[in-house]
Amino acid sequence: MPLLKLDKVSLNFGTHVILDNAELQISKGQRIGLLGRNGAGKTTLMKIIAGSMQPDGGERWLRPGTQVAWLEQSLPEVADQTVYDMVADGLAEVGELLKQYHHLIADYEHADTTELERVQAQLEAKHGWSLGQKVDTVISQLQLPADTLLAELSGGWRKRVALARALVREPELLLLDEPTNHLDIPTIEWLEKALQDYHGALLLVTHDRSFLEKVANEIVEIDRGHLHQFEG
Repeated sequence: MPLLKLDKVSLNFGTHVILDNAELQISKGQRIGLLGRNGAGKTTLMKIIAGSMQPDGGERWLRPGTQVAWLEQSLPEVADQTVYDMVADGLAEVGELLKQYHHLIADYEHADTTELERVQAQLEAKHGWSLGQKVDTVISQLQLPADTLLAELSGGWRKRVALARALVREPELLLLDEPTNHLDIPTIEWLEKALQDYHGALLLVTHDRSFLEKVANEIVEIDRGHLHQFEG
C-alpha cells in the first residue's frame, strides 16, 4: 500500500506552469532522487508532498498515520535555543517533556523536585524514555554539542542539527532538500550509511551525484510540469 499519492496535481505561478496534472506514488522502501533544472519546481513539489503548500488542482493523499519529516534546504534560523531543544522539537509533545527533563537534570541541585517527578511520570506514561534515547543517539552520532546555543554554531553545524531533528522522528517518509550542503565529508559518509539503513521511503534533491548514486534506487525528473519516473 502506498504511503503517498499525487493525483492530477496542478500548480501555476502566474503564467508559469509548475505542475501540470502531475502524478506520483511513493511506497515504503523507495529511495527517489528528484531531478530537474533550476526553477523547474523541485522544492515546490516537496512542499506539496510535505503538506505545507496546497496545489491549485488535483489531490494529495497521505496514508493515515504516516509520519513525514522534511529537511529544508535553508538553514535553521539562529535562535536562543539549544541543540538538544531543537532536536527534541522533532518529537512534538514528548519532545517538549524531554526538553523540560533535560534542563531540570542539568541543574539538578536547584531543580524543583515536584516538577521533576511530574515530568518523569508523564514521560513514563507516554513511553518517552525510548524516544529520549533516540534523541541522545542521533546527537551522539552527529557529534553535536547538546547544550550549545544554535546562535553559537556555524552553518555546517546548524545543518547537522536540522538533519538530526528530521532523523530522530524515524518518519515513514523522509524528504531531503540538498542534505549535503554545508556538511563535511565524514558527515556526508555517515548520512549515506544512515540512509542506506533507513527502512522508510525517501525523496531527495541533491547536486551531489556520488551521494545520489549511493542512496537512490529510482529517479523522478520534473520537466515542464510533468513527472517522469525511472528505476535505477
